[in-house]
Amino acid sequence: MGKLISVVLSGLILAGCASQRPPMPDENYVTFAGRWLMVDYCAWKGWMDVESAAKGRRYINNDIATWTYDPERLKSQVGTLQPETSKVSQGDCRR
Repeated sequence: MGKLISVVLSGLILAGCASQRPPMPDENYVTFAGRWLMVDYCAWKGWMDVESAAKGRRYINNDIATWTYDPERLKSQVGTLQPETSKVSQGDCRR
């Protein structure tokens, strides 16, 4: 009985891993990179408490995980947008 449960659970896990996620659209790379940078910048400036920043990062990561994406491209987009963080205001951090 224990072996049967293990086999069934393994099959369910593998089937779940095999599910296809849609490819991330180009504009989402910019959106997710911007969100990630904003959360980090707001926390760094002290405009957002650590708990809220951690929740924000979790939400962003959960959203990203719904897509098939190129991690290097997302990382590159973060680097491209990095200079823009200086334009973030304290009010932006409250959205």
